[in-house]
This record gives sequence, C-alpha cells and structure tokens, in this order.
Amino acid sequence: MKKITSLFLATLLILCFLGCETKKEMRENLNERITRGTIDGNIYKSEFTGITFTKPDHWRYLTAEEIEEEINYGINSLDANVYEKNAAYYSNIVDMRVVNNTNGTCVTIGYENLSQSLGKSVSEEDYLVAVKESLASSGYVHIGEDEYVKISNESYLKASFLTWIDGVQVEATYYLRLIGDIMTVITVGVPETVTNHNIESLFS
Repeated sequence: MKKITSLFLATLLILCFLGCETKKEMRENLNERITRGTIDGNIYKSEFTGITFTKPDHWRYLTAEEIEEEINYGINSLDANVYEKNAAYYSNIVDMRVVNNTNGTCVTIGYENLSQSLGKSVSEEDYLVAVKESLASSGYVHIGEDEYVKISNESYLKASFLTWIDGVQVEATYYLRLIGDIMTVITVGVPETVTNHNIESLFS
C-alpha cells in the first residue's frame, strides 16, 4: 500500500505542481510568504488558508521527513521519460499529508507560487486547464462535472479524475483556491476499493 500512496503523491506533485525538484531559494521564498499549518493531535490547522482538518483516529499525519521520503520513492519508481518530460524547477511545497495506511486513502495540501513558476498569477479555472492537459497526457481520465465547493468556509474549484497506480484504480480529486498569487492545491486519493467515503466532511 505504501508503494501505491508514494506513487500517487509523486505523480500529483509532478503533474499538479509542474515539477518535483524545487530550487532551494524558490522554496525558501515561498515558505517566507506562507504560515505553515500546525498539527495538534488529530487536528491540522492552517492560518494561511483557514483550513481545519480533523483526521480519524486510525489515520496518520506524515512528518516532513516522511513526505520527502515518499516523494523520492515515487520519483524513483516512475518512468524516467515521464519525469524528464514534466519536471521543472518551480516553487512549490507540501504543507500537510495524512494517510489511511489500511486502505491507501490520502489527503495532501500544498502550495505553488505562480509568480515564480508561471511568471504571473492565473485563475483556478485556467490552472485547472493546465492540470487537465498534463493529467490527460499521463493517462488520467476526467470524470464528473467541475464545481465550486466549500472547504473550511472558503470556495474551492473541484475536479476529479481516475487513474491506475500499481494495478489499483484510484480516484484523484483536486481542490483549487487562489490566494494572491499562491495556488492552494488540496489533493485526495481514494482507491476504488474504498466506498462510502466523505473526505470533505473532515474539513471544518
């Protein structure tokens, strides 16, 4: 299951943040602009986004070191040509990642500094167009209708996709919200074997 979630995280970072390798100075600049979230017991809170996320008792928040390990593991497992095609030195960070190690469900919150990565700010709709194009080229299938939903009382653009990772079909859902020139990206990965899930109810 770790292999599935690690590959999922690495794929999301490559395709959504447009690059997994981030120049140190870019990462530090982005970190200075964002107040990182805090974790107290089961509760993650972000002053920057206003997000509060309460994990179920049997889920686990990953440490920064574990996130880095998962990213590296996933990158090493991906096809080299896919990585070379998509990787770029853009500015992005992962703030929080929580997983259900039993079934592979995972939630990741990250940020991209659009002024650094794209040279300009773009809307959630335009950002999603780029995400869709990248995901489609890597075999993701867009499903359902895109819509704005409330996450912690803020409006996020939601889009869902299906993909196969390590022989398991996974539904990948993106939630996008622009704050200034920083794109907040929440990604949720749920294997096909998991039914009756309601990840959005864990946000408040």
